[in-house]
Amino acid sequence: MSKLKNLIQSLCPKGVEYKELKDVIKSYSSGLNPRQNFKLNEPNAELYYVTVKEMTSGKIIFSDKTDRINKDAWNKIQSRSKLEMNDILLSGIGTIGKVALVDIPVDNWNCSESVILIKPNIKIILPNYLVHLLRSSYVQEQWANQSVGSTLKGLRKENVLKTSIPLPPLEIQNEIVRILDKFGELERELERELKLRKKQYEFWRGKIWKKVFDNSMKVKLNQLCKIGDGLHGTPEYSENGNYYFINGNNLNDGIITFDSKTKKITDESYSKIKINFGTDVIMMSINGTIGKVSIYNNEKVALGKSVAYFDINDNSVIMKKYLYYLLQSSNAKDYFIDSLTGTTIKNLGLNALRNFEIPLPPIDEQEKIVKILDKFDKLINDLSEGIPAEIELRRKQYEYYRNKLLSFKKLEKDEK
Repeated sequence: MSKLKNLIQSLCPKGVEYKELKDVIKSYSSGLNPRQNFKLNEPNAELYYVTVKEMTSGKIIFSDKTDRINKDAWNKIQSRSKLEMNDILLSGIGTIGKVALVDIPVDNWNCSESVILIKPNIKIILPNYLVHLLRSSYVQEQWANQSVGSTLKGLRKENVLKTSIPLPPLEIQNEIVRILDKFGELERELERELKLRKKQYEFWRGKIWKKVFDNSMKVKLNQLCKIGDGLHGTPEYSENGNYYFINGNNLNDGIITFDSKTKKITDESYSKIKINFGTDVIMMSINGTIGKVSIYNNEKVALGKSVAYFDINDNSVIMKKYLYYLLQSSNAKDYFIDSLTGTTIKNLGLNALRNFEIPLPPIDEQEKIVKILDKFDKLINDLSEGIPAEIELRRKQYEYYRNKLLSFKKLEKDEK
């Protein structure tokens, strides 16, 4: 930090010049969407098609969920995007303001039309510096105020190009990059560690459930709990309603979550479609995305048909947390896959769930299983402790120092 302070005092003691983004880049373009141009995930598609979901912590990260394109599609996109190393990607539609540096070879991937490609003029601005800067609160607040659209927000090209940014000398940019990249690398090391732990968790969880399924008596689920689903129809929505009308998308990481897209219904509508749950209820998505499981905790919700509930009859026979973990086991997932119906949109029927034979060890054995799985779950998912908590801490440290280091006194025109 002292080196940076000395550089600023030496090279720009009166302040830093601010420029518009258009003055520090060579070009502004985007990728290409399929439409009539090409198709995604064809049999010969071996290259990656990058959208906003692949832009993570300032980097491009592929996953098994990344769509694929073939070489012909890549050529069509490349003729428009001119993608190359040291380009900067920016999400300009929907999720606004995610930024990533192209620091990997570009011969096996290209971008969607929702991804903006910026080519920095490296003679006056370092690509890494610009990435940190575009992720800063100073720039993000500008974009938040300039986004347009009612349902799907977006950034206009002219607004992006007019973005105000501080442009210190290259020596200062380089020192800022050196400091901030250290924080980024620590975060990525922890993310790699978390990924490894998740694989270990999957391995040991599989062994635990294999032993339980092989050595326990089986009981049909409908003997242990009441199983049903939500409304097969459309309720009367109200922005001022007191109850959320949820579907499978609201079941996340073991809890029920709400966002701006979650509909609300009135007390009157709720009284017509409500389900009288007990205190030991599990919910699971059964339409479209199958098998997302959450524990119901007395939220004010009504269910759509894509959510099934499991209301336990007697928690001295089966623990709620035991059933919660069991429904996420590979054994359960295999059964669900074999029981799916439908062609375009898959559905898991209630009869299949009711007839699912699950292992039912004694309650003290269930408690031991839950205790082990709770430890694993806390290690890889709990934001209050374990690796996720450490990652969150490093992320906050990075954000703090990024915003601090990128806050410059503005050089007034009469001081140039």
